[in-house]
Amino acid sequence: PKAQAIATPKPMSLRPNTPIPPSNAISLPSEHCSTGTTAATSRPDRNSNTTLTLTTIIELADAGQYAKAQTLLVDLLQHQPDLAEGHSLLGLIRKAQGDALGAIECLEKALYLDGSHHHSIEHLTLLYQATGDQAGLARMHRKREKLNRDHYV
Repeated sequence: PKAQAIATPKPMSLRPNTPIPPSNAISLPSEHCSTGTTAATSRPDRNSNTTLTLTTIIELADAGQYAKAQTLLVDLLQHQPDLAEGHSLLGLIRKAQGDALGAIECLEKALYLDGSHHHSIEHLTLLYQATGDQAGLARMHRKREKLNRDHYV
């Protein structure tokens, strides 16, 4: 089957209302959604006034500055590895850069962290459909059906 073009909608609904400050302890993301770093765990500088926000990262990505957005996002995920929205956004950035496998890994990580992360389910469905992964596509359909069933029960 021919590969279909993958549409990349802007992740407007991922915008948080407040900045996300760094946590006190840094733990690196798992290899499942590799951010390309292998640094040792350490404590952040408490005097640092730097706060990364998903809003800033989304604005960079929306402006096509994927490399800069990805760099900031990787740093954010080093501080907050359980941030499902961050992994989902990294997946969308990788998808926009044409890295379907990297996008799938990150979106799967987001879905692992938040089993009802609708953006991840939607984008994984599109990616599995475009790559012809019938097993992945069927899994996303089951996931969506379960969420819909649970929502209306």
